[in-house]
Amino acid sequence: CVMGPLAAASIESYQRAYPHMIRLHMINEIERSFRVIFPSAQMTEGSRRVEMAKLCDEWNMRLELTQPSMGEREPLLALRRS
Repeated sequence: CVMGPLAAASIESYQRAYPHMIRLHMINEIERSFRVIFPSAQMTEGSRRVEMAKLCDEWNMRLELTQPSMGEREPLLALRRS
């Protein structure tokens, strides 16, 4: 679970909490991509393409909000490549 360590770390410092926040960020990206890759029966191919484009835009925006360090960004980028 991520929430326990995140709560404890956030009391001490942002630096200590940041890796836990990145893990939550990654979990969110997995959930969102799963919904696009394995859409519900009601989603048409056109709406799936629109959702995929939105997801890519969101990922780009979220990556820009992370600390500009490869140590922090590499796990996100590796997840996206897999």
